[in-house]
Amino acid sequence: MIQAEYALNEGGGIGFEINGRRYYPVQIAEKGTVRFRIRTYGKPGHGSVPHYENPILKLAEILTKFTPELLPAHFTDTFRGYIAGIAETQPGDIAQALHSVLADERNADAAIDRLPLDEALKLRMHAMLRNFRPRELWVGVIPPSAELSGLLQQARDEGITLVQHFQGDSFAFGGTTVRVLSPAHDWKTTSQPRNNDSLVLHFTYGQSAALLEGDAEKKIEESVATQEPRADLLKVAHHGALTSSIPELLRAVSPRMAIISVGSRNTFGHLRIGVLQRLADSHVATYRTDLDGAVTFYLDGRSVTSPVVVH
Repeated sequence: MIQAEYALNEGGGIGFEINGRRYYPVQIAEKGTVRFRIRTYGKPGHGSVPHYENPILKLAEILTKFTPELLPAHFTDTFRGYIAGIAETQPGDIAQALHSVLADERNADAAIDRLPLDEALKLRMHAMLRNFRPRELWVGVIPPSAELSGLLQQARDEGITLVQHFQGDSFAFGGTTVRVLSPAHDWKTTSQPRNNDSLVLHFTYGQSAALLEGDAEKKIEESVATQEPRADLLKVAHHGALTSSIPELLRAVSPRMAIISVGSRNTFGHLRIGVLQRLADSHVATYRTDLDGAVTFYLDGRSVTSPVVVH
């Protein structure tokens, strides 16, 4: 045992308590890699008009086959020492339960579930074996589309509630207030899905707000601009295409930050320099997923912040 006043921990200083005794794991290594290559083939397409020949969808279907089955447990010397070290400092019943985890790799998960420990600690052990599933699927208008119909049926099969929203709807969600700014109840669909079919949502939390535009183009943005859309954060419409982000909307929203969801080296020519210039002229700090990756924004009720340094 090493006695020290401080310890440097790559794991972020996360400690836990068992039976009144505090433990501080010090990680010297955490991530490993197992490389393999999966190659899929299909037809190119756009996210607004999905189809089942998309190679990314095929890849997703392959990867989802990994989720029903747990990977086999493998006890390393480090793991055995970790469990045994805690067991040595605990009374007989807890020590015996901890040692039972190491008795059989095939039954390790069940043994963890039986541990007389805090549920949060046990959940950490299982966290990476679980998936996130939405409770609701929000849609606006539903244009005729075999792919969209398939998605809606999949949601029904998985017990996900389908909720249809239209302009004028307002509801509470996770401590925020959500206003639906588009589509209108009388919006007419066509034989093909269109960018302007998108849901446009305005989220307010205290004095902070975000506007999510989907793929809305000029016609919808002109309407949105009249509906008090002021927001600290703007999710730029249509991947930064010139069809969107009109000056009237930017004046009405007056955002401090904007995020453009755009694929690196995409074949659609997104995003456009003209849109970046409009945002720059409006003194908006603009983030891009092609440069910044997945970006997190925090609404604290007063403003919006992000830990990412804007390019």
